[in-house]
Amino acid sequence: MEEKQESDEFEHWINTEVENPYLETQNKMFAEEKLTSNDYRNLVRYAMAQYLKAPKYYVDQFSSLAPQMEKVMHETGEQAGKSFEGQSWVTSDNPVTLLRYKSKDSYDFKGAWAQKSVDIFMPISPQYLLYTAVGKKQAVESSERLQTLINKMIIENAFLQVYSTAPDLNIPKIRPRVVDEAEYKRIQEMLKSWHEVQTEGERKFFDNKNFG
Repeated sequence: MEEKQESDEFEHWINTEVENPYLETQNKMFAEEKLTSNDYRNLVRYAMAQYLKAPKYYVDQFSSLAPQMEKVMHETGEQAGKSFEGQSWVTSDNPVTLLRYKSKDSYDFKGAWAQKSVDIFMPISPQYLLYTAVGKKQAVESSERLQTLINKMIIENAFLQVYSTAPDLNIPKIRPRVVDEAEYKRIQEMLKSWHEVQTEGERKFFDNKNFG
């Protein structure tokens, strides 16, 4: 009972300190208002919370991230890329992508938060994508070609589910549906304890004195 109460208290803290401030910043972005350094901090904390919440995340990674995160994001500068008319961003159950990119045919999702030349992006609505390139300042190319490529990467980086505002025939082409009973049972077994593991990961990360 005590453990459940602590979990509820922490979820309330996350809502108050991370998600609600992010919503204020999101409203400013959607209104195309100028963002402050505090807004960028809200974006960083929200992106990391989503990263930690994803089942695909390995818990043993969180311990080295906190001292680096805010420095990385403020040095490189965040952007919210807006989608073209008639197009939208997809998202998934693993919404934060850490991309190591060489070319459209050579890339992987094994990047780290403070690793140079890593692109970090996360859809925050069907129209907006939070994006930063570690170690460099660059503008997001507003083009249908780039949006198609990023959506493809978001789909490839998904864990189990991809979400779209409308039916998209490209999604099953990029990630064909796989029927595997053994893998399904393994994942379901893992997810039984995921909430506790994920909550502990979040708690340790946000408790770190290097990340405020």
